[in-house]
Amino acid sequence: MTRFRPNIVVEGTESAFCEDLWKTITIGDNMVFHPVRLCARCKLTKVDQTTGKVEGPDPLITLGDIHQKGGQKLFGQNLIFEKEGSVSVGDSVKIVEFWEEART
Repeated sequence: MTRFRPNIVVEGTESAFCEDLWKTITIGDNMVFHPVRLCARCKLTKVDQTTGKVEGPDPLITLGDIHQKGGQKLFGQNLIFEKEGSVSVGDSVKIVEFWEEART
């Protein structure tokens, strides 16, 4: 997971890539987020974050097989927040509103 450099990781979802359908989410008590686009991934996922070396398997090959659009490998979401607040490890995530269909 560290090779994708996430800011927020959500555990316990019902299926892979279910975040494609999330339109509005809350994290913790007061943070409201809107996923605005799927996150296209670059070749930095091949770089080991501790050594800085390009090594190991290329996760983009797998992503290209299972989750891509227009040649871009997609994993995660870019979010914008509705109002300022704080997010902490262990905060609950609630899906408030869904898109009618996936945006891939």
